[in-house]
Amino acid sequence: MTSERTWLTPDEASSYLSIGRTKLYELAQQGKIPAQKIDKQWRFNTAELDSWLSVSKTIGGYFQTVEANVIDNPLLREPQKEAYKKLYDFFKGAPKEKVALVQLPVGCGKSGLVAIAPLGIAEGRVLVITPNLTIRNELKNNLDITNLKCFWRRTNVLKKVDMVSGPYVTTLDTGNVTVTDDSHFVVTNVQQLATNTDKWLNKFPADYFDMIIVDEAHHSAAA
Repeated sequence: MTSERTWLTPDEASSYLSIGRTKLYELAQQGKIPAQKIDKQWRFNTAELDSWLSVSKTIGGYFQTVEANVIDNPLLREPQKEAYKKLYDFFKGAPKEKVALVQLPVGCGKSGLVAIAPLGIAEGRVLVITPNLTIRNELKNNLDITNLKCFWRRTNVLKKVDMVSGPYVTTLDTGNVTVTDDSHFVVTNVQQLATNTDKWLNKFPADYFDMIIVDEAHHSAAA
């Protein structure tokens, strides 16, 4: 898809992408599509839109197909890379029901490992269960690609062009489970699930989450 115009108005971008103008505004406001405000008006760069279209991936295929820089990444800590490699070797081609326990020394980048763990392993959406609300919010911010200080941007694990199509993260806050449909990571805390089982987990199909990560599992007794 090419165009002689470098910058498009919302109407032009809507036509260019074959999506509704309302949806276009929603994506722009959420940071899920490359867009800039010029003189207080949304404008869309055709080259960036083309890249966004070319790398746009389904939730199910994102972690399997996105190009990630992990093992040779000097910005990642050695325990993170070692743990990721062991997880990859353990889960790749393994039965879905396999379970792994990872222990990291304090200060070795647990949140970063949560971020990279699904890469090349998960074949769908990832549920992350944290021990409390504070850690949940911190982890959500760390995974949020719209946050300029997020893990992805600090470490260059993903190329910028790939981050226009994910990975997206959300939390279970609104009571409306459909907010999770367009997200790669869903982050919650164990208290929320334990006190509202019918409100949350029972509403998801059995195969809705392909990977479940329990962060700091030692904080709560196993059910």
